Parts: sequence; structure tokens; C-alpha cells
Amino acid sequence: MSDILSLPPELLSRILDYVPGRDLPNVCITCKTLRDVVYVDSVWQMKCKQEYNFKSIVGWNVNYRTLYSKVLRRYGDLVGLWRRDFKYFGGLLQIKYDKGCIKGLEVLAPASSCVDRPLRKKDLFTISMTSSETVQIVSVHNFPEEEDGRGGEGEQRPCILRVEKDETKGRVLEYKVTDKNYILQKENLTDLPVFRRWISDEFEDDPNANMYFPCYRRRGVDYLSSRHEYRWSPLELPSKDRVNVPIQPGLFKGTYSAHGIEILSLDYNDDLTEVTVTKITVRDNRLDR
Repeated sequence: MSDILSLPPELLSRILDYVPGRDLPNVCITCKTLRDVVYVDSVWQMKCKQEYNFKSIVGWNVNYRTLYSKVLRRYGDLVGLWRRDFKYFGGLLQIKYDKGCIKGLEVLAPASSCVDRPLRKKDLFTISMTSSETVQIVSVHNFPEEEDGRGGEGEQRPCILRVEKDETKGRVLEYKVTDKNYILQKENLTDLPVFRRWISDEFEDDPNANMYFPCYRRRGVDYLSSRHEYRWSPLELPSKDRVNVPIQPGLFKGTYSAHGIEILSLDYNDDLTEVTVTKITVRDNRLDR
């Protein structure tokens, strides 16, 4: 029987396609031949694609091996949709790969009461690599500029991003900005320029603003006073199309009383006899079936 080490490096690389990336460092220490094969960056490129559906390293300025070991092993499985645990209002987070970073975006319902307008996406945080190949996580959640000039487009703040286990919700993703000057207190918040500008952005030119104002006022106080700290749980959406149904499952926009426009999720039970609509951007309960 021939020794496996006598195989060409190209075949050894193909064999390593079947070895989980977390085990490659152990393969690396067995012998010099396998070490040299493991250090071929195309091996790690395949691991990034196989295990984390990562396809382009453009903008990262590191090789695939470094990206896998320092970023994807820790944060790659965060990519997807997450639902915010936020009092009565909920919320939606999308984490995706971007050029040179993993980006978290807050997904908001359309401004005003026009349901045909597109969803809004606001950058919340980025995960990237510094020139010294260390992981950097920063908040880029920008609000209207404060009176003292803080805030606004382009400002970054240190933040903490971590995953914890919850007995009922499973994984919980926590985000916290550590800059104390960024924290807003509820008391007299409605008198601050940042609140007035937030209200203006939410209503735009909505003719029904007076009807929505009491609810939006309460939402704005809670939203702005908690902008430094978020908690999310994974949002699982239907992954396959349903046949013989009038509406395919997925995310939808809809008007919800004086709350304005909300984001909702629609799905069917296994035998297609019931449809369930779950509110994503309001309190965690379900509409009538």
C-alpha cells in the first residue's frame, strides 16, 4: 500500500477538503509534508466557503487562513437575521459579509405611513481586521448630530459583541457601546435636539403624523435611551417554497393601528391548514390565524 504522503500536494489538498477547519491545526503538526499542504491558502479558502459561505476576501487585506482562524471561527455563524428583544417594539438585525468587514444593519420599517416605501437599513456595527491583524469591532450606529458636534455620519465607537446561551431562546447576541457619553437618559429626552430630529426622520411628510405621534413619542424615548445596548435572538425564516398556497411565506410590511408600519413574518403549518403571522418589530406575539 502506498503511503498517503507520497500523493501529490494537489490530491492531499483535495483530501483536506473533507477535514473540518477546526481540525486542520492538528493535521499541521503531524509532519512537514502535511504542514506545507495545510498552509496553502486555497485550502482555507475552501473552508471559508464550505463552513461559512464566505466567498470574497476583497478588502480584508489578510489571507484566508488568518480570516478563518481570527474572524470566521468566532463570528461567521452570526451571518443571517436576528430579532431584537426590545420591550413592546421588537426589531430586526441583518448581519452580512461586506467588503473588508462583517456588517450588522438595523432593518427598519418605512418612514411615515406609506407601506409601499422600501425598508430602511442603518449600519449598526462592523467586524474587521486592523493592519496588525487583530479583530476590531466598532459601533457605526449614527444618529443626527448632537449639539456638541458628536455623532453624525462616520463616527465610530468601541463596542462589545458577544453571544450567550439562553435556556428558552437558545443563542442570544448582545451588543453594547462602552462610551458613556453615548448613553441617553429617559428624563427630558424629548427636549433634546436628537429626539426632535429622530421624530422628523420617522414622519417625513406623513399627513397622518398627528395620529401616530403619541405612539412614536413613546417608541422614540425607549429606542434612543437604549441605543447603546441591544439583545437579539436568531430569526428563522421558512427556507423552502410552499406549493398551492395563495401567499408565499417570508417577511412583509403592514400597517398596524397607530403604531404605523411594522415588519411581520408569515408561515404555514406542515399540512397547510393554518397560516401564522408573527410581528417582528412589535411585541412578541402572534396575530390571529
